[in-house]
Amino acid sequence: MKATLEKQSKPAKTSQSSAGRKITRRRSIAEASKFRELFSGEGNSGSIQEILLAALENFSSRGYRATTTRDIAKSAGLSPAALYIHFRSKEDVLYRIVHVVNTAFFTALASADYSNGSETERLYRLTRKLVSLTAELKSAIHIANYEIGELSGTRRAAIADIRSKMTDMFSSCLERGNANDEFTVPDVHTTTIAILSLAQAVSRWYQPDGRLKAAELAEYYADIVLRIAGAQKACEFANENARVAQRTESLSGKATTVKDELKPFTTIRLGKVVKTSTRASK
Repeated sequence: MKATLEKQSKPAKTSQSSAGRKITRRRSIAEASKFRELFSGEGNSGSIQEILLAALENFSSRGYRATTTRDIAKSAGLSPAALYIHFRSKEDVLYRIVHVVNTAFFTALASADYSNGSETERLYRLTRKLVSLTAELKSAIHIANYEIGELSGTRRAAIADIRSKMTDMFSSCLERGNANDEFTVPDVHTTTIAILSLAQAVSRWYQPDGRLKAAELAEYYADIVLRIAGAQKACEFANENARVAQRTESLSGKATTVKDELKPFTTIRLGKVVKTSTRASK
């Protein structure tokens, strides 16, 4: 019996990496590669990675509740019984995905939350990292954000603890920026929620094959967040350190850059609405 189960746990040669192939067909090759990298550390068994990739695909296309363990096993090239060798339930699979995604995001943000530079630079780094990852892993983070309610109480609490630490990175940065007069944020808590909500929504609409690459979108959002915070040097810092890459597209008979199309912005500072542009003010 044990030998039979071990044999079942290995994807058949004809079905191996079927989940990865489906993801590649549905989405960009780059995103599929990111998914495999994300789950690369999940055990020595290739079956576990295939199950997670298959679950990600099915949860994205069908939704968590409409997906069965049989659907996941079939996409992974396994028998239904073989899935239970590695996971006791569908919720176990969801929890593994959500935990891996949130841990990856926390690790990435922690690496951007170093003390060198000003709070303006720190906020820019944090936002750029959060948005770029959300764009690159949009399906995985969408599940992690919007299917978390399907987890049991203790598991939701564990994920909430990780997410709370990420939130604290942004709120602490805003508080320090207020204290040293870099920012003019009247309500740190609400502003933090607004910033994180902006980034979270990227997973709903961003298309990897659209006009903006993930890095370009991340730089643009980081610039917006500095303006939300009322950073005194927002324009200068953004333009000097992370210009949005130019795209060549004819608009009204002339080449236009993303930066040119998106100006002017409106910045809210201390209750006043101030017109500004993406160019450094002198």
